[in-house]
Amino acid sequence: MTIWASISPASFFMEREKKNILRSMCLSFGFGGENIYGAAYNNYHDKEGRITSVGLPRYKQFYLSIDINTEMIPSKSKFLRTVFKALNFIKIPAPAIELNTLGEFKFHPIRW
Repeated sequence: MTIWASISPASFFMEREKKNILRSMCLSFGFGGENIYGAAYNNYHDKEGRITSVGLPRYKQFYLSIDINTEMIPSKSKFLRTVFKALNFIKIPAPAIELNTLGEFKFHPIRW
């Protein structure tokens, strides 16, 4: 699971009433985790009750990506504005850069 937070840099420099395509572009910051199979450790109990380790390292992931705030896309159609507002809670798949606690940089062509 990845949690995202987006910010529109143009919102700080443009008038609030102006809705244009620049205000809809956002920088997104994400946080996630990988190989998290147990609450505290990657262990499980087998059929005989022995504790067995999965053997996969748990690590955190930090992402940088772009996003589109669909609510800021200008439209005169009430129907389209309603659709854009409903879609706004979904992160549009976009390329992302990942830095993880294993010290790796990764590029993801599509990440949401």
